[in-house]
Amino acid sequence: MKNISELTTAVANEFSTTIREWLTPDELAEVIRLNAEDVSTQGRHNPNYGISICHTHDYCDAGMLMFEIIDRHLAKQYEQKNLDQGGLPDDDAEYSAFWLAWNDEATRKIQSPETTPIMTLWNDAWTMAKSNEFKEVK
Repeated sequence: MKNISELTTAVANEFSTTIREWLTPDELAEVIRLNAEDVSTQGRHNPNYGISICHTHDYCDAGMLMFEIIDRHLAKQYEQKNLDQGGLPDDDAEYSAFWLAWNDEATRKIQSPETTPIMTLWNDAWTMAKSNEFKEVK
């Protein structure tokens, strides 16, 4: 199974490209301004803001976009994992793995070797895209 962390730059770039397609130049400029403001104030106005908040959500379902991008990158890998473990082909194996990761780590605050790489990819790719103002990372 490929190391999931190797996908960070590819996922960040695909996310950034799509955000730039979906948002108008004015909306993107506002997202970048608000994101920078949140980081610079370090939550003084709202303790929930900071590096983990992104104002793309003000204009689109950026979480679903990130999920779809990660899903495309992991689908074949998780189907092959099912086969390697003696299971049947499963076109939805990555959905199961992703939602397990999300439920365990984001909701229940439980980490595991199976779920942590997926959530780390999610967070690292988002942080990379945001910190590069949704420009392609070389």
